[in-house]
Amino acid sequence: MRYFLRTIFLLYLIILGFSQVNGQYGIQTQKVDSLKSLLLDKEGTEAVDIINEIAYYVTLSNSEEAEEWANEAIKKSRVIDYDKGRADAHQRLGILFYRRGYSSSS
Repeated sequence: MRYFLRTIFLLYLIILGFSQVNGQYGIQTQKVDSLKSLLLDKEGTEAVDIINEIAYYVTLSNSEEAEEWANEAIKKSRVIDYDKGRADAHQRLGILFYRRGYSSSS
């Protein structure tokens, strides 16, 4: 009986964990979709800031897409000479590379 209760409790915790992870990704997807629609009307520094936010929210779910967004932010920030936007994008890339296990010594 004791083993049965432990098993049920562990299954409950696993299911609860998965439901919270799925909920987080759903919220992130909604946030990214909202940011992408905002991006259509923005230019200059506002556009770069939104692109960096998109890169931030996409990092956990799709690192390749996050890298593309961060590189886009770098390109746009160079064109308009926006140092903060470029620095934020490089920070995003640094986090991505760190999570992938890249290092400067490799």
